[in-house]
Order: sequence, then structure tokens, then C-alpha cells
Amino acid sequence: MHWKSVEQRLTKIVATIGRNHGGSYPKMLEEFAACGMDVARLNMSHCDPDYAKEHEILQWLQTVGVPDTGARLASLGDLQGPKVRVGQLAQENDVLEQHQDLVIRVAPDSASTDVLPIPDPLGTAVFNGISQACRTDSQSIQLLLGDGEVVLDVFAPKNGEARARVRVGGKIRSRMGFTPRGVDLDIEGFTAKDRVDLKFLVENQVTFVGVSFVRSAEDLRRIRYYIRDTLGCRRPVPLIAKIETASAVSNIRSIVEEADAIMVARGDLGLQLEIEEVPQVQKRLAYLCRVAAKPCIIATQMLESMTFNLEPTRAEVTDVFNAILDGCDAVMLSGETSRGDRPHATIEMMHRIALRAELWRTSNRTQAENDRVLMDSYEARGASDSEALAQINDKIAHSVVALADAIGSNLIAAVTASGASARRISRFRPHMAIVAAGTDNQVMRELLLSYGTYPIVLDETDNMNFDNRVALFEKRLRTLNMVKKGDLLVLCGGQPPWPRGGTNMLKVHIVE
Repeated sequence: MHWKSVEQRLTKIVATIGRNHGGSYPKMLEEFAACGMDVARLNMSHCDPDYAKEHEILQWLQTVGVPDTGARLASLGDLQGPKVRVGQLAQENDVLEQHQDLVIRVAPDSASTDVLPIPDPLGTAVFNGISQACRTDSQSIQLLLGDGEVVLDVFAPKNGEARARVRVGGKIRSRMGFTPRGVDLDIEGFTAKDRVDLKFLVENQVTFVGVSFVRSAEDLRRIRYYIRDTLGCRRPVPLIAKIETASAVSNIRSIVEEADAIMVARGDLGLQLEIEEVPQVQKRLAYLCRVAAKPCIIATQMLESMTFNLEPTRAEVTDVFNAILDGCDAVMLSGETSRGDRPHATIEMMHRIALRAELWRTSNRTQAENDRVLMDSYEARGASDSEALAQINDKIAHSVVALADAIGSNLIAAVTASGASARRISRFRPHMAIVAAGTDNQVMRELLLSYGTYPIVLDETDNMNFDNRVALFEKRLRTLNMVKKGDLLVLCGGQPPWPRGGTNMLKVHIVE
């Protein structure tokens, strides 16, 4: 995506990559980027056994990366986690009718349309959970297939088999998600498949790793230790905690503190909670992420009807619009782009809705909103000496946005080694773009998920002090036609001996 269009949209778009919609995956990725995609998501639940497709995609993304011009793209590898799925059905796209009787059985497949197979190792754990919930033959629980399109009443579980009656009918297919509502399954969160997939993702330099079915901060720490100690990767890999369980909602503050970013996975979350609770959880998470200066992605069924239709519903457009007003950094497309008929049109529609939402936000944003975010960040951290330094960093970021507004700055320029300065500014939602400059390609790529933030990679030289970085930054901005002589920039960054990741400098810079 070129600067002219990037400059106009601040919300980031995550698009899931599935079947090839073009002559090759690189060609399709280029087209998706031209339509507005910022982050390409790989769902490892459906990866090739030999990772051929995923390897081609990640290698291309790594090569394109963050060039001087053209596409700016990051990658997200989404681990499957302990996702319970239906086994191989006797008939694909079979339609279950209301009041139809079925048998649910622990098995990899079924030869009968009246039997729903649930493969091990998760199948046994599901039946153990169902057995505890149904203590008598008359008790039943609800099972939801997919994102709740089909609902079954299940009762009398015994020896890996249970009876079921269809409450809400619909079409079913192999490998559909299978969720017992309200049952907290005793399942290892980091599966053997996840370990193999994670090794591949880390070796191929994925930008972000999505962790599914997080229940506590410990789930994230376990994966961090695995990346460091078992895989031998000394460079931290940013982890995105997917919030899709009731336990995660209960432990949300500690999870936000431990995670590098949050995804509100509304599909599975709506199967675990009462569905009317999901909007308030979304709003709470978006705000907590702003307070913590960590990116928040809103996902699932955002433009679902565009999987097969030319236009979204009015309700979907309103949903995307309101998610951006809630304060998310990014909005995500799942089946709309992975298996949909019109992925390009869907990304373009998301881009259009985001532009309109940002226009409304700009004209209605108040200083009081940013003041509240700043004060809540103080309260969330406490008052230790290290946190006193953090408060200074936050105050400077807050001042950067206020000053840029006051003087009509063309953009905010953040010279950053760790990316932290840009993320702190991003949470105050300036109406102009934040252009971040640093020498670490991977750090710059990670900023592609933060609202309004666009990275430039500077060439590292032997004498790379702060002033030299600023001079090189200005030269690059002019080369890319992002600024012209006489433009006002609000420039910020960290200068030694201030700790790495901190911000202790702010100035108004006139482009020479």
C-alpha cells in the first residue's frame, strides 16, 4: 500500500489467508495489500501437512517486509490450541433437521449420517466434561457446532457415547468447531500440534503468534519459555492472546499485562458466555489495551455475509464502525477472505468503513478521553520508582498528541529502537499518522498492528546517534514524499542515558 492511501486510514486490517484466489500466493498477497491488508493471518488449524503453502507465504512476506515504498505487511501465525472439532463425516454438508436424534461418539470418523464423531485426544476430555455436567440421565447441556449455527441438546453420556437431539438445525461439515456451552474442559492448552506448528512459525520469522483458548497469564508464559528454552530462540516473539474462554475473561487484567497484544475472538467467546455479554467484553478489552498501550484486534463475523454476497448487511457495517469507536487497533477478516468468493471486495469494504469511522472519531474525540486513558494507566501500574519513569514516558506521549493537534502537525515522527514510544503515542489516537523509524526490521514490522503507526527502516551506520537518526529520518520522509520543506513535525524519541523503550525527548521540527 502506498503512502497516499496509508495516510488516509489509521485502523489496521488483518486478513486471513486460505485458498488461492489468484495465479499464485505472492500475487494474491500483493492484491490484498493493494486493497488494504496490513497483516496476513495464517490459521494453523488448516495448514498444509508439509507447510508448503505457509512457507511460500511467510517467505514472501519476509522478503517484502517493510520496504521504502510499496506494501507494508506483517504476518500472524494463529495456533490451533485445544480446539475440539468434528471428525470425518459420512456425508459433507449434511443438513440436520430440528428434533432429529443423533449419537455423538468418540471416534475419528463415522460411516453413518446419524453419528457425529469427535476424535481423540480431545474427544475423551469432552465426554469427561459432559459427564460431569450431566449427572443424571434427565440433565442435558447444549453443544454448538461452528459459531453456533447448529445447536444440539446432549444427554446420557456414557462410555464415550451420548444421545443428542437437534435444537437448531442446519448444515454440518467435517472439522467444524464443537463447543459444549458452559463446560470448562480440562485440556492441555499447548498441544503437540501447537509445538510443531510453533517451531515452523518461529523458524520462518513470523511476526506474531496467536495463542488460542488462553485461560490465564501462565498459558502465555509457558509458550514464552518454550520458544526461549526449547526452540532456542533468544529474540522475543510477540504473543497475541485470543480471548475466547470464560476463564480468560475472569483473568483478563493479568492476561493483558502478560500478552503483547489481544484478540477478541468473538466466535468462541460467544459460545462460552451468554451471547449478550460479548459486546461489553469487547468494549472492556479495547479500553484495557489502550491503557496498557498494547494492540487490540476485534475478530469474527465482522463482514460475514460478504463471504458469498456482494455487500455486507447494515448491521455488519455498524459493527465494524463501532468496534473502531470502541478503540480497537485492528479489525480482522476470517472466512470472508480465507474461503469467501469476494475477498478483495471485502477488504476494500473494511477499508471504506474504517475511513468513515475515523472521520467521525476525529471530529468527536475530546481531550478528556485521552486524559482518562493517561490517568488509568497510572492507576494500573502503581507507584514504584520504575513506574515513575514509565509515567514520564506516558506523559510525554500524551503531550506529543496534544501538541500535534494544537499546531496542526502533518504527522508525528517517532524515532524508536524498541517500538514502545510509537505504541504509547498510538493509544491516544492522534488523527494524523505516526511514522516510526528504527534500524531493527522486526521491531518495525511489529508496529504494523498498532493504530495509525507506519514504520520506516533506517540503515544503521557506525555513528548512529540520535541526531543522525533524525537527519536520516527526515531525508527518508522527503524521499517518500511524506513531507515537504516547511512542514511542521512533532518529533519524539528516547536519548541516552534514558532506559531503552523510554521516551524523554519531544520537539517541534521544521522540515528543511
